[in-house]
Amino acid sequence: AIRFVRVDAANTVTLLSDTNMRTALGLAIGTNVQAYDADLTTWAGITPSANAITFISAATNAAMRTALGVIADNYALYEHRQLNGVDGGAFNNGAWRTVPITDEVSDVNNLGTLAANEVTLIAGTYRFHAWTNAYNVTNAQARLWDNTAAAVLTYGRCSVSAGASTQLLLVEGRFTIGVASAIRLEAQCSVTAAVNGFGLALGFGGREVYAGITFIKE
Repeated sequence: AIRFVRVDAANTVTLLSDTNMRTALGLAIGTNVQAYDADLTTWAGITPSANAITFISAATNAAMRTALGVIADNYALYEHRQLNGVDGGAFNNGAWRTVPITDEVSDVNNLGTLAANEVTLIAGTYRFHAWTNAYNVTNAQARLWDNTAAAVLTYGRCSVSAGASTQLLLVEGRFTIGVASAIRLEAQCSVTAAVNGFGLALGFGGREVYAGITFIKE
């Protein structure tokens, strides 16, 4: 068997096996040094790209997300809200009407700015879900409109109702805008409801909510 000569500070000579010599030197495999692994050999033969180095050297999870172009909380919600007992307002027939959007409920990353019932979104690709109430207006449909490009983004589902009932007009889909754009929800109906066409108040004591748009930026 192989033996190694060890001389300590007192000039004491000791013969050690290879295992004991590694331990004495602080080189115990699996304790002080990494045991051989074929995967380590594989990784040692790879030259990492600049992007990989940037990701691995990121100090925090937030820095990793930034390096990957992934932003957390890319969610924004806007709604049409009124005080308790206040109806949703007139919904006139004969043309596409702007659905009131009054409140920014959530927009952590400042995806949009709300003004005059329009949400001006920063450039990007979005998934969205939009809805509005329609009361006592018979036939109705909603759509998402890009007022900057003067173009329809998506039409919603057709809805037909007889009598004084509430319809839920839905629009959902995905779109891409190359520049900051003013987006609004529009709707059209066949019969005018002058006071409460965009929603009949319930008067339950809380806020009346008549419409909403959710945007998720990809």
